[in-house]
Amino acid sequence: MIKNFLTNRGGTPITPELRESLPDTFTNPFSYSPHPLCREAMMDVCSYLDSNSRISKLGLLGDGKMFGVLVAESPEGELGYLAAYSGVLDYLTVPSPLDMELGIGRVEEPFFVPPVYDLTSQESFFPEEEREITSLNDYINDLVHDSFAQGVSERMEEIREAYKAEIDSLQQKYEEGKAKRDALREAGAEGAELEALIKESQFQKGEIRRATKRMKEELEPYELEWNGHLQALESARKERREKSAALQKKIFDHFSFLNARGEERSLLKIFGDFVPPAGAGECAAPRLLQYAYLHGYKPIAMGEFWYGTEKLGRRNWEFYPSCKGKCGPILRHMLQGLKVDSTSFHTSYGCDPLPDKYTPEIIYEDEYLLAVNKPAGVLSVPGKDAAEKNMLQLLETAGASQDNAGGGTGGLTVVHRLDMHTSGILLFAKTEQVYKELQRQFLQRKVEKCYLAVLDGEVSPSRSGSGVIWDSDTPSLSEDGAFVGGDSLAGWVHSSGARGTISLPLAADYENRPLQCVDYSGGKLAITKFEVVSVAGGKSFVKFYPVTGRTHQLRAHAAHADGLNTPIEGDLLYGRLSQRLMLHAHTLKFEHPILGAMELVAPIPPNLPFPPQMHTQTRTK
Repeated sequence: MIKNFLTNRGGTPITPELRESLPDTFTNPFSYSPHPLCREAMMDVCSYLDSNSRISKLGLLGDGKMFGVLVAESPEGELGYLAAYSGVLDYLTVPSPLDMELGIGRVEEPFFVPPVYDLTSQESFFPEEEREITSLNDYINDLVHDSFAQGVSERMEEIREAYKAEIDSLQQKYEEGKAKRDALREAGAEGAELEALIKESQFQKGEIRRATKRMKEELEPYELEWNGHLQALESARKERREKSAALQKKIFDHFSFLNARGEERSLLKIFGDFVPPAGAGECAAPRLLQYAYLHGYKPIAMGEFWYGTEKLGRRNWEFYPSCKGKCGPILRHMLQGLKVDSTSFHTSYGCDPLPDKYTPEIIYEDEYLLAVNKPAGVLSVPGKDAAEKNMLQLLETAGASQDNAGGGTGGLTVVHRLDMHTSGILLFAKTEQVYKELQRQFLQRKVEKCYLAVLDGEVSPSRSGSGVIWDSDTPSLSEDGAFVGGDSLAGWVHSSGARGTISLPLAADYENRPLQCVDYSGGKLAITKFEVVSVAGGKSFVKFYPVTGRTHQLRAHAAHADGLNTPIEGDLLYGRLSQRLMLHAHTLKFEHPILGAMELVAPIPPNLPFPPQMHTQTRTK
């Protein structure tokens, strides 16, 4: 199973020189830059996938899939790699005509490590128990749509409606007689007339009771039939719930994972009191480590990458961190016993270097508020890790948060936030009243924000997705792919000042935190206006004007296939590695609670390659 990087047969003997070049610590799967050996292994896997006619003809990859490679040392002292895919390659139990043509009845891929537990194998309990649940589903569906039971229900409704009309009429006559009796009593009447009305009232009450009794008697056989139907339906549903819960527990018990110490834990124990998410244990990373531990391979480095059509910000042949929702608890168990890289690549990536005695770059300050040019790699406010630098702490250390002129002691309160790797203007309030007023403006979308971004690709109407509406004066493409009115993309941009609006609803991707996903059914409205300033050298220089303020809004709108389909350069979550995240919060327009209309500008850091036409002169009012 372990492969040589060039021949895919056996491994490469580890010489003292080769061992010296290997990393001292194993990959932190949630924060890493892929080791060169992992990149080499990825190229080998992609070459195999490109040349595998069976995979391509069967379309087993769909639009794309996550794969993983684990560089490891075999028990024989050879260096090689293991490969795995996440999920399934659409195992086929019923051969299609194409399967027959290719001479196969079931898809097997010995190039990749097997699942931790193969639910589709003939030895597995899963197929038979799944068939039982499927049979129950069919039975329940038959009960729900049973024509005889529906006829019984309809007949019961007819009887109730008929008797309801009769009983309502009798009840109305009774109420009219009661009104007459009350009127006679108020007039002081006595004798035969009043007695006749009382007898009539008693007769009407009896009629109501008799009609109600007849209804119950007529309904009784139908209700017995209907209640039996409901009991059968509830019993079947209860049995399905119990079988499904038992099957789920059985599956979780059979998914058992080793760590480097040889300790074994099931999914249920790993996730504790929480039900493991769907697909837990089916990702590439747990499969790779499990196979390595079972066969005595020593893990050296690991990485997971996307292969296929660009999708949800995933780009072909790019490495990505492991998902935290499904893989987080599993990998934390499986990595025990290994010396894992403790450096948070996410934290250290793309940071603007700060001197030991750093003085924050104050853009504007008065007795009511303060605006600072936040460096990349600095949090807006304190996070979970006390060691990570944050802007509030840096300002307080520098003495910017002194008692305000009004005599308050509340210090600074951040009004809005920027992502850790985004640089630019960050606003703080010095009093509670100012904070509330500025917050109101943000919530009511009265604050105008402009971000500068470098996108990793050439933005165009033909590349963007369904969530992008280009302004009416944006040129269209001719049949041969050229822009009408210009022979190049750069010429089109410079001549037209291409603009548009992105509207894609966003929601938290709970299985891949902290990513956001486009969710058309449950996502929150997210709107971004944009202007393409220039296109050159395979890059696009864009101004973003967010209307709403959702988490990762600009990054997701840029990267998603239904958006601009071009991620921001250096975006570790939605794009690929670069010098830094090329996103800068440049200007902010708002109403100063005391001074009125104000526009603030954050100077562009020197490490951002924005063209001169994107720069704005610093001004305050």
